[in-house]
Amino acid sequence: MNQLDSKGEIDFESEIARRLDALVARKRAENELAIARIATLDTSWEDVNGDIDKDLKAGLDTARVEAQAVDDAKERLTRNVCEGVDKDVFGLAGKVVDVKSKVGLPGLTVKIALVLEGAARNVEAETDNYGDFFFSFAPDSAAAARPKVSAVIAVLFDAKTVVHREQLSIEPKAGAVEHLTLKVDCSGKLKDVLEHGRQVTASVEGDAKLVEARAENFEAAYAVFERLSEATLSQLRGLKQELSVAPPQPATIGTLPATAAAPTAEKTRFLGNSHARELHDLENVKKQCRIDAMKPDHRVYFRTEREAVAAGYDHCAFCFGKKKSKR
Repeated sequence: MNQLDSKGEIDFESEIARRLDALVARKRAENELAIARIATLDTSWEDVNGDIDKDLKAGLDTARVEAQAVDDAKERLTRNVCEGVDKDVFGLAGKVVDVKSKVGLPGLTVKIALVLEGAARNVEAETDNYGDFFFSFAPDSAAAARPKVSAVIAVLFDAKTVVHREQLSIEPKAGAVEHLTLKVDCSGKLKDVLEHGRQVTASVEGDAKLVEARAENFEAAYAVFERLSEATLSQLRGLKQELSVAPPQPATIGTLPATAAAPTAEKTRFLGNSHARELHDLENVKKQCRIDAMKPDHRVYFRTEREAVAAGYDHCAFCFGKKKSKR
């Protein structure tokens, strides 16, 4: 109902003021309700983001483990990777390959005959999918006086078919491993063996391409997710601020610990990936660190490892070791 002034006329100024007060009160109530809903959505979005972030990081870690396994398999295509034995035995690690293609030959029998402790020793082993074989012996106690031992080694297709034979000298020292490569002409019966070896090589190389593509997909997905997450949260919080009736109080920025120094523009030993929040040691980089794939705008250098950790960066499991990494 309209109010009248002292002259009996309608008091338009009071009416306008009353209606404005009612409008502001209604708008304040609507804004407070909207702010409450945005706050709930903000919290829910952070929870969802946390789950997605965890899943994507788990996928990245899996891809890195797969990449390490593929790298190990690729190395085995070219050499027998056995490097260590017990301190009381001598190891002989070898690979049987095709003389032309250098492809490892699986499923062949390797026999070796030699004299240790005055007695003849005959042992045999079968090559694995990479063409690798391994023998171990207790060294001759007289090895110091007679370090070299003559041995005859033979490669058999089956119990009766010898496809390669050679004589060599070995030096059986306790705790040592000697490597050798036996090159075989893959003709006749060995054609199927060579084809098997080629299939193993093709499988490893194919897996390498798939793992590389998988890692790149996870990196791209994580980059998109991070940009979307930051943009959405920024929009929600900006809208919340706009709807606030009272001017927002300036946020108090807590003082960082003394150890959390700002990143440096100077290139140093410690490189952080601001996208993955991961710290790398450039003096101990591994292939799996994928430094070359890191985008320039994601590169952050720190003067010390401690500064990076204080800034919220986790250690890379490959260049710092799994014990330091929380991933």
